[in-house]
Amino acid sequence: MNNLLPLVRNWLKGWLLPLLLFLTACSTQQNTWLSRHYQELNTRYNVHFNGNEAYKQGVDQLKNGQQDDYTQRLPMYPVSNHALAKGTSSSMKKAIEKTEKAIKQRSIRVKPKKKPTSTSKASYKQFYAKEEFNPFMDDVFLLMANAQFHMADFNSSAATCSYIKRHFADDKTVQDKASILLARSYKELGWLYDAEIIFQDLNTPSLTPTLNGTFAAAYADYLLAGKKTNEAIPYLTLAIRQASNRREKQRWSFLLGQLYQETGQTDKAYKMFSAIPGMNPPYDMDISARIRQTEVYPGNNPTKPLKKLKRLSRSRKNKDYQDQIYYAMGNLYLVATDTTKALEHFHLSLDKATKQGPNKLKTQLVLGDLYYKMESFRHAAPLYAEALPQLKKEDERYPEASFRAMVLKELEPPLTIIHETDSLLTLSSWPEDALNHHIDSLVKDAQKKAKEERRRQNTQEALDNNEAMNESRSDDKQTSTETVDPTDKNWYFYNPSMVSKGLSDFKRKWGKRSLGDDWRRTRKSDPFENMAASNGQSISQEATPDLDSLQTNAATTLNDQLPTDSLSAKGKVNDYSEGADDPLHPNHYLSRIPFTAEQKENSHKQMAEAFYKAGKVYRELMVNDRLALQAFDTLEARYPESEHLEDAWYISYLAHKQARRNDAANLVRNKLLEKFPYSKPARWLADSLFIEHQIEMYQVQDSLYETAYYRFANHEADSLLALTQSSMERYPLNTHMPRFLFLEALQHGRMGAAQAFHDTLTVLVRDYPQSEVTPVANAMLALWDSGKRPIPSSGYISLFQLDSLLNQNEANSLDSLLMKLTYTPETSHVLMIAYPADSVNGNRLQFDVALYNFTTFLIKDYELSLEKIGQQDVLLIRGFENAADVLRYRAWINFQNQAPTEKYPGIRFIIVSETNMSILEQGLDPALYEPFYQEHYQDSNAPTP
Repeated sequence: MNNLLPLVRNWLKGWLLPLLLFLTACSTQQNTWLSRHYQELNTRYNVHFNGNEAYKQGVDQLKNGQQDDYTQRLPMYPVSNHALAKGTSSSMKKAIEKTEKAIKQRSIRVKPKKKPTSTSKASYKQFYAKEEFNPFMDDVFLLMANAQFHMADFNSSAATCSYIKRHFADDKTVQDKASILLARSYKELGWLYDAEIIFQDLNTPSLTPTLNGTFAAAYADYLLAGKKTNEAIPYLTLAIRQASNRREKQRWSFLLGQLYQETGQTDKAYKMFSAIPGMNPPYDMDISARIRQTEVYPGNNPTKPLKKLKRLSRSRKNKDYQDQIYYAMGNLYLVATDTTKALEHFHLSLDKATKQGPNKLKTQLVLGDLYYKMESFRHAAPLYAEALPQLKKEDERYPEASFRAMVLKELEPPLTIIHETDSLLTLSSWPEDALNHHIDSLVKDAQKKAKEERRRQNTQEALDNNEAMNESRSDDKQTSTETVDPTDKNWYFYNPSMVSKGLSDFKRKWGKRSLGDDWRRTRKSDPFENMAASNGQSISQEATPDLDSLQTNAATTLNDQLPTDSLSAKGKVNDYSEGADDPLHPNHYLSRIPFTAEQKENSHKQMAEAFYKAGKVYRELMVNDRLALQAFDTLEARYPESEHLEDAWYISYLAHKQARRNDAANLVRNKLLEKFPYSKPARWLADSLFIEHQIEMYQVQDSLYETAYYRFANHEADSLLALTQSSMERYPLNTHMPRFLFLEALQHGRMGAAQAFHDTLTVLVRDYPQSEVTPVANAMLALWDSGKRPIPSSGYISLFQLDSLLNQNEANSLDSLLMKLTYTPETSHVLMIAYPADSVNGNRLQFDVALYNFTTFLIKDYELSLEKIGQQDVLLIRGFENAADVLRYRAWINFQNQAPTEKYPGIRFIIVSETNMSILEQGLDPALYEPFYQEHYQDSNAPTP
């Protein structure tokens, strides 16, 4: 034992002491060649390596989680899906922890002991000026910034990149990498202007050559975000050429094809999509590229691509892509101008789609657009109705789809009535033998379809049961090791075992069912839809080409109004109620046919109304005068005695005048004056200058109403009534007509003319039910019905402001308050901004006023408060010395160089002295103060800023 001690002593002296000296020399508190390279080695192959592995794992997770929608423009980077990027936070946080550890333990910030002198080399002076002396620390910070970026923490990433740019200015490559990542962070944050400044600084020949591809990809992404598609194409082309990642090259090539397609460069798009299958991409990208080829096919003889697609449709490999293949075939038939085949294959695409997704949505929109342009609106309506809920509002296709869905929702009911009723009326006139033969053929067709459907359903059920049985065996094996915990309190959708078991049970019972309405029903069509229309000339078909076939169950609209017992042409009583709900029974069709004179009369009334409604939709919503006039002409031809001709002719007159077809307009005008001489439109058109007066109306109606209100406020009764009468006669369609009637009624009430007051309000409520003053008029009529009558009133009081028209004490009280109002321009004043609370955010208005005050007035401090004066929401601005001060403020105020009334429509500025403000606070409504304000402040001049 004693012999070992000298050996240990010698070993410690020979090895441990040098080791300690070595470690001390490698400390971060020492800045020597040895310490720098030791810390670099430790950072590179220890902490940074582990962090980089976690980062790469997170990036792979991000890429694998990206589910590309090839029907829409692909994003340049998966990180643009911020929700998906946030899902990588576990791996990215681990990477960030490693970088923080490296910065804390391996950073060398002490200066070398040897200071540079005047004779030192420039390189040493530059080296000594550095802030960080661990040569690998810049990579650590870049890793941190990238990890923050790819977990969608763009603010932190931008801050880290800014730090790198400030503290590692000596390394050009690091600077450029940080700048590119900083610009990408700004882009993801939506700060496109800030990103543009950085990209402009980078877009120079001095950019690090190895980063050209990285810069081009990032800049293309920025340009696409700014909707500069044409400018982005050359940068994306460069990025593809320099891309080393095969997956990125495939995605960007597909994106480039999309950009060519969007910009109308169909030849280049076709070539790009043709090249993608040769890149060995994922199969969904491969098939999507082939489909995109059909959308930009350059020729007009698509025989070869059709053969390829037909081969693809027969392949078992493409079982889940049948809908997309048929969609592509429909595109090619459109290229060949074979619309019938195109429609057939688009419908096949919808039939093959097993779920509502982006591919089915695209087919619905293309098919809907095709029907819409063909003016087959009844077929387009259900397509847009089903597609619209699947579209996001930010989707560029949403505005058009939303508008068309709205129009078609209004248009479909009258078109359905026209088509169905016309067909049923035609059938009602057929001989009994021919009708029975036709009904028998419909029943046979229905039976044949039902038989085919049962056979298909049985086959599908057998396949589904077989699959469910296999899954059941698999579930049984799984449940032996994984059972459903009955004590698990989690919601069942969060329990994978229960979800899996539920899916298996559903498939076992129902088989595979697509997600959609009436999913329980395998048969969703009505055999009655194939009933032929009129054999003779169908006027409804002349009105619109959308009357080719009957729509599912549409005839039930008429059936609800027909009695089940009716007399046939031979006078026999026929009861068609038995089997009326069974498509396989003749009565299902016979019960819908109008046989009696009363039924036919009702059907014709429905037809006439439907033609009129369709024409109105064409004119007012679709803005298609051709179809509107066509519908109205058909209405006139088939139903010359219809009551709807009055309005139809008036609308036709306006359409002809607008198109400057004066002869046609005068012809329609004369028919209207002759047929309906006492109607309201006839009274309007009796004025030969009606259109000219209408044009004039838009220029003067606002000033006329202001004049009328001024006369009402100043008790100029005779001139007020004369003005309202002349305005209503000369401009019967002016937008202020309800207000004119309302002022006239109030004036009658103020004068004590009770019956005139009642009659005027009645006309207002009847003719303008949607007017903003109609609820008040209804309230007044309710008081009238309760036995109350208006009484003569004086002062500024307006009758509609009272809870009771007979409350003379309240009227006198308000008049007393109004008499106390005084004009004292030399005293302190308040500016009220009255605003409609339903359309203007008071807090936002207050913020804009405060911002204007802060940036305009350095000394004055105005007091702002949101209050309610009477029933009016107002923003009060206090602190004005006199009337001139507040008038100047009112003239100057703006919100970031925008007029307040432009930014907040409906606001009104009202100036009140502090004395009069106390009167308003006693209960005087601002509306009653309005005449006083108009008289003393409205027209006052203020200095121009």
